[in-house]
Amino acid sequence: MSFAKDEKSIFKRIKHVFNIVVPLINSALERIDKVTNAMDLRGFGKYKKRTWYNKITYTKRDCIFFIALILIFAFCIYLRLSFAEKFWCPIFF
Repeated sequence: MSFAKDEKSIFKRIKHVFNIVVPLINSALERIDKVTNAMDLRGFGKYKKRTWYNKITYTKRDCIFFIALILIFAFCIYLRLSFAEKFWCPIFF
């Protein structure tokens, strides 16, 4: 498969060029699509100042949820240690 000048038919040369160029263009367009999606997801161009990080502050609701989660986990451990055969917890096998 060549597309050099020594090829006899111009149509064969064009066919060989298309066999190489079309997949090359398709792969380039797929890469462009991935990069643009990544830029959109990161919020590129949303703010004038360029940054990749957003500061997140904890609210009162977050602290309450975290404390409740710790209490539930502690209660599961207490039940597991107290009633070993009666209480099933998927965390401890």
